[in-house]
Amino acid sequence: KPVLVFVSAVFFSTSLVLSAQAAPVPNKTPSGQSVTTPAGVQHDQQAADDLARQLQGIASISARFQQQVLAREGRVKTETGEMLIKRPNQFRWDIQKPFSQEIVSRDSKIWVVDEDLFQVVIKKQDDSMGPTPIQLLSGDAKRFLQDYQVVRVASGKEEQTYTLRPKGNSELFEQLDIRFQQGLLASMSLKDSLGGKRQIIFSEVKVNPTIDNKRFEVTIPKGFDVIDETRS
Repeated sequence: KPVLVFVSAVFFSTSLVLSAQAAPVPNKTPSGQSVTTPAGVQHDQQAADDLARQLQGIASISARFQQQVLAREGRVKTETGEMLIKRPNQFRWDIQKPFSQEIVSRDSKIWVVDEDLFQVVIKKQDDSMGPTPIQLLSGDAKRFLQDYQVVRVASGKEEQTYTLRPKGNSELFEQLDIRFQQGLLASMSLKDSLGGKRQIIFSEVKVNPTIDNKRFEVTIPKGFDVIDETRS
């Protein structure tokens, strides 16, 4: 399995995302919600401000996730697990199926614990990696959004959807869609620059639960190889 491909695509870049295309904003969303921004509008500052305010209101979040990835050649991969995120810059992403893997961030480092490969990879988490979808939930969302064109695709009592596109050239992703249902994070959909598509669907979402910082500590299993890239 592509351990570091997953990490780079989600953390260093975040139904299948077949609708996440760089095209003019449609007049209706699939759920029938009215579009609030006319087609062709490149950026809506009010939408960006509203999204930043909504995201910054999430000091911590826990949820189950199902992540579906569609590669350019059409191959589909599905992963399920649990996540914990706590500002500032702490997250735990536990993949449970089809394999076991822990991805944990704290203290400006990311640990990838891979049970199948019997190894732990430690990487730096800093600005040189580029912005990521996860930073929207664990970092400074307002600062993150400054580098993106934001359009409100749908706005209603039950659903809000925002589309983000990089203002400049990006090797990480071309488009990121964020959907809320009844005020709770429902999904994040991403189209990357290589033609891959990814959707993360959240369930059992709890906003602002109390999360002990110990949940973001990593215990390296005995006998595992440790590849510490932070020392270079």
